[in-house]
Amino acid sequence: MKIVDMLETTYDYPIQQSKQKNPDKKWKELISSSFEKHEGRYGYHWIHTRRDT
Repeated sequence: MKIVDMLETTYDYPIQQSKQKNPDKKWKELISSSFEKHEGRYGYHWIHTRRDT
């Protein structure tokens, strides 16, 4: 039964991507913790400044 007019590969791609290991997991955790520590006032500029040090 065809429910949606969509190619199977188009449907499968996001599912496959979500199963892969995230290479930036460490960075995401560090940025999230810094953002929460500063109560949401930790912007793009400071993230990049801290990342480069």
